[in-house]
Parts: sequence; C-alpha cells; structure tokens
Amino acid sequence: MLIESQSSNLFARSSGFDYTSAWTKTDVTATAEAISPDGTLNAFAIREGTGAGNKRIFQAATVAAGSVAMSVYAKLLGNERRLVIRENTTTGDSAVFDLSSGTVAATNVGGAGLIEAAGGGWYRCTLITSPGAGSKAFAF
Repeated sequence: MLIESQSSNLFARSSGFDYTSAWTKTDVTATAEAISPDGTLNAFAIREGTGAGNKRIFQAATVAAGSVAMSVYAKLLGNERRLVIRENTTTGDSAVFDLSSGTVAATNVGGAGLIEAAGGGWYRCTLITSPGAGSKAFAF
C-alpha cells in the first residue's frame, strides 16, 4: 500500500550547485563549505556578487501536467536575507521564505509555499505550482 504520493527528482546534479553543466548561476558563487542536514560537509554557501540585477541559481526540468514541487534546504549564514523560489518559464509563481523566523513570508501569482524545520537551523523550503507540461526553469 502506498501511503505517500510518488515523486521523482527531475533536477540533474541536485546535490551540487557547483556543477556548471547542470546549474546556471547569475552573479552568485556556490562553494561546498558547510555541514548539511545529513551531517556531511556538502552544503553550499551561496553568496551574492556585487553586480546590479538578478542574482539566482536555476535549472530547467521537463515536468508533466499537474502540480510540481521544487524544494531546497536552506540555512542563514549570518544575514537576514530571504529565499525566493520561482517558476521562471510560464507562470512566474513564487514563494518567499523568511529563514530567520521559519515562515513563508509571501506567495505570488498561483504558487504556494511550504517551510519545514529540518533541525540545526535548516529549513526545507518548497514552492508548489502547476506550470503545465514541458520544460520549465526553476530558480532560487
């Protein structure tokens, strides 16, 4: 008996933001330098560059029709920044996560946000959206 819905990870190299063939970075750097929720040294510190304009990491995935979820584990690194996850191709759906309070600060268009404490200051931040079938870019 299946209790939870079936899901698949559609992102290539989802555990490594340093893979330039999988993740596109715009005015940010990503270096593995922190302990992740699983206890290993494989969490990436993402730092903004000094340029003007958008700062993001994104990847496209081919999705089926219906609801899809994009999740990322996040933790503050001594700042008060918020995390935004956005479907960047069709809908523009987004969710804004306040990592200092552990709350969903806002949602935009038709997106829904979910934040779950993962221990040690980590949160699993999830955007739920229905962008339609096809190749869609997701950014944070």
